[in-house]
Amino acid sequence: MPELRALYDYWRGKRHGRRFPSRADIDPLEIPRLLEHIGLIDVMEGGEDFSYRLVGTGIARAFGEDPTGRQVGASTGGSYANVIRDACRRCWESAQPVLFRGIYRTREHNDLWAERLLLPLGVAAQPNMLLFCLMLRLPQTDYRLENTPIDLLAEAPE
Repeated sequence: MPELRALYDYWRGKRHGRRFPSRADIDPLEIPRLLEHIGLIDVMEGGEDFSYRLVGTGIARAFGEDPTGRQVGASTGGSYANVIRDACRRCWESAQPVLFRGIYRTREHNDLWAERLLLPLGVAAQPNMLLFCLMLRLPQTDYRLENTPIDLLAEAPE
């Protein structure tokens, strides 16, 4: 999706030769088109847990509530919550971008195709925050929804 690419390119441009940019390098005024689709995740307990620091309005609408201040996965529950936490942990441990895709079922039991990009932020060797973008759309009619695995894909830094 072009929004994910735009955020990834923006993040890369803010690295300035480092493995990842700091939170201070990210200026929301520079990416106004993306604001409703992005958020920040705090790394807690040495990467054992994660919480939503800030969530865009488009994401809150998709969840049916604003998960700001809550633990990652608390709004979704079940196996999808574990996938989200595992992706956050992978991004934090590797200090590299992580992209994952799959079906997200809303509280109204609507299935949406979800693509989530996680990007590390911090000032030390290990990130202390993750920037994310979540894009949701209706699945294609020929796409099978049953037991669809969610692929975790990491991209090596350039």
